[in-house]
Amino acid sequence: MFTRAGAGVIGTFKMRRDGTGISKLLGQTITPALAPDGSKIAFGGRDGNSVHLYVVDLSTGNSTQLTHGDFDDQPAWSPDGKQVAFKRGRLGPASAIFVINSDGSGERRLTNDAAGDSHPSWRR
Repeated sequence: MFTRAGAGVIGTFKMRRDGTGISKLLGQTITPALAPDGSKIAFGGRDGNSVHLYVVDLSTGNSTQLTHGDFDDQPAWSPDGKQVAFKRGRLGPASAIFVINSDGSGERRLTNDAAGDSHPSWRR
């Protein structure tokens, strides 16, 4: 899985290990993350001037909007696939790390400092 942006093409793509068979999975995605079991992708998706966090089920193609913040991106799945950590806010002092259940419930803020935070990850 990879993201391509440029020459009028924006989206998340997949390809075989040998570099052949490139096909588009999603359009207009920001920082996609594959779930640990490979069944879903979490990503930041534009909605006008905002970016919200979405999850798409790869078997059905159905997507669910998880968040309603101003700029939510950089998703990171928990090892068990039940939660997604993400950055809210543009990079800089206004950004913070949040976590939400993969069904969109239970959102909570994890960080709150003057430096701003980004690129969450999980520790096993």
